[in-house]
Amino acid sequence: MELNSPVRVVVVDDNPTHLVSIANGLAKAGVPCIPHWYDIENNILVPPAPPEGYPYLRVLFTDLNIQEMAGANADPKSLASVLISEVLQPVVAPNSGPYSICLWTSTGSKAQEVSLIIGERVSAASMGDAKRPAPLLINIIEKQPFVPEKNEEVDRALASLFRHNNGDGPSIEESISNAISQDAQLKASLSWEARVSTAATQTINGLYQISSYEVKDDVKQSTAFRTVLAKIAIGASGQKNAKQDPARALDDGLADLFIDQMRNSVYSESYKQAVSASLLEPISHPPLILAAGSRNALNTVLHLETQLPAGNQVERGLVFDINTDALLGELKLGNRSDFLFNDMLFNPGLLERTIKSKAPGSPDIEKLENGLAEIRRRKDELLRRARVVLIEIGADCDHAQRKGRTIRFLLGVEIPEELSIFIHGPLNNGPRSESLRTLGPWELEKGNSLHLLVSLHRFTAQQSWLRREDISALYRLRKPLVDQLLYWYSVHSTRPGIMRID
Repeated sequence: MELNSPVRVVVVDDNPTHLVSIANGLAKAGVPCIPHWYDIENNILVPPAPPEGYPYLRVLFTDLNIQEMAGANADPKSLASVLISEVLQPVVAPNSGPYSICLWTSTGSKAQEVSLIIGERVSAASMGDAKRPAPLLINIIEKQPFVPEKNEEVDRALASLFRHNNGDGPSIEESISNAISQDAQLKASLSWEARVSTAATQTINGLYQISSYEVKDDVKQSTAFRTVLAKIAIGASGQKNAKQDPARALDDGLADLFIDQMRNSVYSESYKQAVSASLLEPISHPPLILAAGSRNALNTVLHLETQLPAGNQVERGLVFDINTDALLGELKLGNRSDFLFNDMLFNPGLLERTIKSKAPGSPDIEKLENGLAEIRRRKDELLRRARVVLIEIGADCDHAQRKGRTIRFLLGVEIPEELSIFIHGPLNNGPRSESLRTLGPWELEKGNSLHLLVSLHRFTAQQSWLRREDISALYRLRKPLVDQLLYWYSVHSTRPGIMRID
């Protein structure tokens, strides 16, 4: 079903009222879960767990004493044995990933000893086929604050409800799937989201299973898993980079594995059918033309990351605001007006010289003169609205090792789309120089679209990976766009002297 996502939280309790209360509390907190009532009369879970358990389980909430044992029968070894055989073995899959166990209990005096026994026995080699991966954590939570007082009449009613829903009646999953399928676009979207969630958990599961090879007498499962994650981070970014920025290094390593997991499921028959029903007809009749507003907004989503991280480090693709005479003076670029019209944009003086070079009566003289008049008329508006920026693109292999000399920034200018006449000349319909490239249009604010004009032969560098506090980051170019800029730069740059800003 398209709404399916990997089951990551399971709740088990012999008291149906407690079970519903805990599951409802988790749902209100935004944590979906699967509840299983333990039927003491028949010693079974209702509904039964899947034959192979839940491979993507992350948290198992279970009552400490699901068989309501009392007296000598409720010693820690007996309680642990029942939980392993009646809950962990059916619920936890043999190939499960990292998970924890929360022991819900109203009498916590024995819970600590029970947790130690479970941790030692559940993954012991002597368990044979009943062996399960060890939990990373077993903790104890007092149940009483979260459940109502005992009410036998309510308990019987809820028990009856669980038994009824465990029958062979009509499938609610099929009914919901049929309802969703009435709109092909909704079905395709939900199918893709379900695949993303599954691929993410499969990525973590694979690494967790690898970590089991590291488990020894003096190395616990949690430490082994940490070692594998660290190795992934180092492999993706190098040890120096991983030490400086472990979060990004781990992301880079997991992202590649995640994409491979997505590819593994792209040929799922149900997913192919869902996407074909949604997209095959419009894809078969190109070209697709979007309205200007839709085009610019879509460009923005595809090309820019606008929710920037809160860290203080320079990151590849960041675009920085240097739109002041003071900052431009540090870069020896002169004042803002001179930089805009002498380096980047068409200006009245350039067009006047072009007109004078043309023979009188040339067919394009009138077009040039009209363009000149428009540029003169809107020059003040451009000076008010244009913004000079730096674009961090990286440079070469040394960049991966975070050496200061390779932290390179191209110079660029944001131009409102309605003022693109300053980018595209009246005759050549392109930038004034081969070393300039135009990106966009993007819509950072609704109704206000802009182009980014980038110079490939003007760059600056700094020695520190920390952002300067007086230079604010505006947005970040996504990786494909940065890679394209880096390629253009390597091909077209005349590589002048480096100007430093730190």
